[in-house]
Amino acid sequence: ADRVEATGYWQGNRRRLSLDIQIPFDTASGLIVDQRNFTDIATVGARLEVKKLAGSRIALTYGADIFRDASQNSDTNLTSMYGFGPPMTDSTTVPLVPNASFRSLGIFAQSEFRLAQRASLIVGARYQDVATGTRTTPGVTEPPVHANDRTVVGAVNGIVGLSDRVSLVGSFGRAFRSPNLIERFFNGPTPEGFGYQIPNADLKAETSLNGDLGVRYRDRVVSAEGFVFQNQIYNGILIQAVPDSQVGGLPVYQDVNVERLRARGVELSGDVRLPAGVGVGGSLTHLDTKNVTQDQNNPVGDGFSSQVVGFVRYDDPSGRFFGEYRVRHNFVRKDSELPANNPVGTTLPAFTTMSVRAGAVVLRRGALAHRLSVGVTNLTNALYAEFSNVSFFRPEPKRSLVVTYDVTF
Repeated sequence: ADRVEATGYWQGNRRRLSLDIQIPFDTASGLIVDQRNFTDIATVGARLEVKKLAGSRIALTYGADIFRDASQNSDTNLTSMYGFGPPMTDSTTVPLVPNASFRSLGIFAQSEFRLAQRASLIVGARYQDVATGTRTTPGVTEPPVHANDRTVVGAVNGIVGLSDRVSLVGSFGRAFRSPNLIERFFNGPTPEGFGYQIPNADLKAETSLNGDLGVRYRDRVVSAEGFVFQNQIYNGILIQAVPDSQVGGLPVYQDVNVERLRARGVELSGDVRLPAGVGVGGSLTHLDTKNVTQDQNNPVGDGFSSQVVGFVRYDDPSGRFFGEYRVRHNFVRKDSELPANNPVGTTLPAFTTMSVRAGAVVLRRGALAHRLSVGVTNLTNALYAEFSNVSFFRPEPKRSLVVTYDVTF
């Protein structure tokens, strides 16, 4: 080997979510939902990557990676119905998602072939094995459930230089996604209060055939690219209503597999490097998704349909500090599969978010550098929901402060 890289890591993520929701039916009756959730996820993982040059035209990369999430959950749910005689109260401390684990193992190899001075081909393959399972959980009487998904995926990517500044880029590949713990094991009323979601331990993994074609332009001042793409998704995972089913007066929903989905889109992006370290740029993305199996006119979008991003950035020529302002606008999405009684309505509303970041090198000695950066996300404190499986009862985070300190050597 010419180069070997080994990485090991541990990560802890704890979240407390408190929801106090009142849903009025009329002026004298309604539903009060009081939920308290605590989730603790510990992740441990490792990655080994080896690189080898075989002559002047072939670069080989291969290795393996593995990680395991261990999730522990606790929930307290208090539901009260008023306006129909004495208040009717129901309480439970059964976790909506049982204690569970998610393990992912991958073995990969990739080779880059330089076919000509301005043409190269990258071919890669990966074996993926994902195992999920529940563990004994206080309050959960169902026996532990285990599932395993494994497959081989691969991709072919080509780059052809039409000139010193313009390149034609194309790729085709097969992808894979195993159901996550929420999709497979969630069991209980949704935090939005409009449905009851039941688990589906028999969910299959999604696979897809993906292709894209684009053009890139590069010079010392301007970088720009445009791509068109299409993804055919097999056994796509969607949440759907269970016909004629109710739990506690709430309609029942479940994640199921759909035989074939299709996503098509266009993405344009670029940036300009102005004098004195100033740069401006942005992107435009349009996405269209359909359920091809049932009806090509049946939308299945769970996110944005059109999105515009813009930014202005300053980088000190000596690399001592930087500053950035970024704005993002998502247009109205009218074709998302939102339940009729979703408080958001039948469409995902448009929204605009802004963020600012700044950072500086606080200490530099030889190859050792200490950097401090501060960012404020959702600067205007906008209330918005990003995807169709949320509502304004489960919004994206409010204005947040992110402080990062990193050391490189």
